[in-house]
Amino acid sequence: MKNEYTARKVSIKDTQPCLVCHKPTTTVLYNGIDWFYTCDIHLRDNSQFVTPLYSKEYQEAVTKLKALKPPAAVNSSSVLDGWITKVLKKDSTEKNVEKNRDGDDSDKTTENKDQRQELQRRYDAQLDLIAKLQRQNRKYQLSRTVFELRIQRKQWENRWREQKRIEDANYTDTDPKELEMKFVFPSVPKS
Repeated sequence: MKNEYTARKVSIKDTQPCLVCHKPTTTVLYNGIDWFYTCDIHLRDNSQFVTPLYSKEYQEAVTKLKALKPPAAVNSSSVLDGWITKVLKKDSTEKNVEKNRDGDDSDKTTENKDQRQELQRRYDAQLDLIAKLQRQNRKYQLSRTVFELRIQRKQWENRWREQKRIEDANYTDTDPKELEMKFVFPSVPKS
């Protein structure tokens, strides 16, 4: 059995309980042999349950995004630092604009501003592409522990089915002549 599951939706009338939280859900993880119901939230936020298998297109988009990362985001170590950096840069750019009004460097600032805006537009477009690709992803891989439990469950089900088939075969063959041939019954003494 391969540890690559595809998320599929079923109709509301076919709702079943989630494997994790037992709430009704319409999302099914399916790999050809094994399938089970799970909530969408478990697919997104539970790395101990499943991890998404993203396409090469997604991986390339993430690589491009890292290359486009704005300088302010690279230098900031936290959200607060990023916010403070933006405020300080905003103050410094306002001072530069006032200086440039007096001097002839206004062309350079507008060029820098246009370049930053273009970089920001490209960065935002790449972020949108990544978000779109994340929403479109339907391939998942179960964690090692959960996958081993699924394999054990399938083996148990197969053993149970085989045992049930043997029991059913014993009870359905009720032809007396065949039973006499299969089993040796004690006979009554003839004297």
